Amino acid sequence: MPPSFQQLFKFTVGEKTDGSPTEFNVHEEAFAALSEPLSKLMKGGMAESQAAKTKWNDVNKETFEMFAQFAYTGDYSIPKTKMRAAKEKITNDAPVDTFSGEVNGPVTPSPLPPSSPSDFWFPVEPRSAFEEKWGSSRKHKSKKTMSLKSTISDFQSLSFPLSTSRDSYLKSYEPSKEFNQNQDYSNVFLGHASLYVLGDLWLVDSLKSLVLYKLHKTLCAFQINNESVDDILALTRYAYSEEVEGADHDEGIGGLRSLVCQFLKLNAATLSLDDGFMKLLWEGGPVATDMFKAVAQMSL
Repeated sequence: MPPSFQQLFKFTVGEKTDGSPTEFNVHEEAFAALSEPLSKLMKGGMAESQAAKTKWNDVNKETFEMFAQFAYTGDYSIPKTKMRAAKEKITNDAPVDTFSGEVNGPVTPSPLPPSSPSDFWFPVEPRSAFEEKWGSSRKHKSKKTMSLKSTISDFQSLSFPLSTSRDSYLKSYEPSKEFNQNQDYSNVFLGHASLYVLGDLWLVDSLKSLVLYKLHKTLCAFQINNESVDDILALTRYAYSEEVEGADHDEGIGGLRSLVCQFLKLNAATLSLDDGFMKLLWEGGPVATDMFKAVAQMSL
């Protein structure tokens, strides 16, 4: 007997995240089929199932809309980028207090060399004092260069198998292969990440796999520069925030963190020039531990 889509279930979402709640009436069967926990919530005799309603106060409206889209179609639309707000122009003419060494005004930060999908390996670092005195091995340098390029290739060739077929009849379902430096990608990154967290909470493994697949495609096209570095910081802070803690590193949210950390590793040299990223590492926690392990493994 085919499932019935007559019974409706009401979700009230976003009261904490959006400032005001939004109600959605969905077909019970479409959501209950996603996972056992959702089936128990909606059909298991709990207070919510008897009332045919529940509240997800920590889930924002946009995330729930993508979640609902996945429940009905097996796919979800990519969150849209926004025009990047122009940063205030900063000059390098600020006077310096020669007694204290403090700057009496704004100073232009060191520019970040732009990265690209084909070459993530930024500025050539100066030779160490040891190399200046004793020279260096051409063979060793060649091996290191090969190792870095292999790492880039390894990231771009990561595979995230999808457990369900995709109902791809909308162009908005597929991540863009082009990077637009005038667009703010933080909304895209956080949209994917928040959907992954919701899928992890309710054990919807097929959704988690799809999110990682799409986020990986976006990161492969993404390039870091002075403006876009803030987008990556937003993604990193969310993936490693206390809001999404609770799962072991090797499972659950660890899948998202692992992908983010691999991208950070590839761009470690560029990110080391950004004050915001270095402040994030200085704060410590799992992101600092993961980054140390990831960068250390590159030298093995």
